[in-house]
Amino acid sequence: FGKYAIYDSFARDAGKEGFSTRTVFEGPSQWLTRLQCHTSVLAPGAGYAPHADPYAVAIIVLDGEVETLGKRFAPHSVIFHPAGQLHGMSNPAKVPARYVVFEFQK
Repeated sequence: FGKYAIYDSFARDAGKEGFSTRTVFEGPSQWLTRLQCHTSVLAPGAGYAPHADPYAVAIIVLDGEVETLGKRFAPHSVIFHPAGQLHGMSNPAKVPARYVVFEFQK
């Protein structure tokens, strides 16, 4: 992984606010100033308000369900938010949602 910082393990639980993340790796690449990957857990009924990131984000749902962009996504779904696009996320299910996030910063 060269210049990347690599971290261990998956976000374990949703924490006090119903949401937690854990960095898997981050660092520059040949084309990006920062490529970051983290795992997230979102508690049932939890979520976060819509916001726009200045970079593209790809999400892979592993367990549970999430709702974003007015749609529900189940395990093995891939979600892509282009840079500057308003998006939020919630967990409409009765079990925690677990997913992997990739941030692509120019």
